[in-house]
Formats: sequence, structure tokens, C-alpha cells
Amino acid sequence: MRLDINISDCLRDKYSEEQGRISELDTRSFQSVVFLTFLILSVVFVGYLERESIFHPVSPLAWGFLAFYLFTVFCLVCAWGHAILAFKLGMDSKQSDIKAIHQLLISSEDAQKDTMAEAYLSVIEALEQLANAKQTNLSHAYSELTISAWLFFGGALIALFIELAS
Repeated sequence: MRLDINISDCLRDKYSEEQGRISELDTRSFQSVVFLTFLILSVVFVGYLERESIFHPVSPLAWGFLAFYLFTVFCLVCAWGHAILAFKLGMDSKQSDIKAIHQLLISSEDAQKDTMAEAYLSVIEALEQLANAKQTNLSHAYSELTISAWLFFGGALIALFIELAS
């Protein structure tokens, strides 16, 4: 049995795999941006409705609640920024594709196979780095969302203690 591996097929498969990975990360980033935007608006709106009790603390517990509220909003905004950054990364990556195509068109027929392999490898490497950067920013956004959820929970406990104490 003979194993016949076509290098160009392997390169095309790897290229398609990285494109799919980037597409999935873009979808997750966009969904995160929409969700975080809604969440930030909700938390800020609640803060606006309760502005007298939140922003005019009179007891140490109320100061603690204000700190938890502000840190929660801060973490949500940071998560939103990382999600936007993950979504925005790679918007200008078409320039490297155009250079690779131009290089392929000006090369001789004998050198086209080498040039095509080099172009595929450089584009695949760039796509891999882009996908890794997107994944890193999306991971930061999820971590910050988790931190803000814990802070929100802490603030809710403090608000409960304030209500029980009064």
C-alpha cells in the first residue's frame, strides 16, 4: 500500500482550517460584544435609577457597595474592550494575501510551485498568529466577565446587608 500525500492539498486543508477557526472566533467575539454592551447598559441603567443610594454613601457598607459597583462596571468595560479588539483584529490582513497573489502571478511557471507553497505557508502562519491573538483577547474578555460577575455578586451581598441592617 502506497501513501500518496499531496502537499498542496495539505496546505489548502490547513488554510481552510485556520480560516474556519478565525471565522468561529469572529462570531464569538461579535456575540460577546453584543452581550457585554447589553450588560453594561443594564448595570449602568440600574446605577442611574439607584444613583441616590449608590453615589451618596453614608456608611462603610455603602462605601463598599460603591467600590464593588464601580469595579464591576470597570471589569465589564475592560471585557467589552477585549471583545472588540478580538473582533477587530485582522481587518487589514487582506494586504498580505494580495502580495502573495502578486508574487505568484509574476513568477515563472517552474517557480510557481515553490512560490505557491511559500505563499500558502506565509499566509497560514499569519492566520495562525491572528487566530491566537484573537483567542487571547477573547480569553481576557471571558476572564474579566467572570471577575465582574463575582464583583456583582459581592455588591449584591453588601446591598442585602444594607437592607437588612436598616
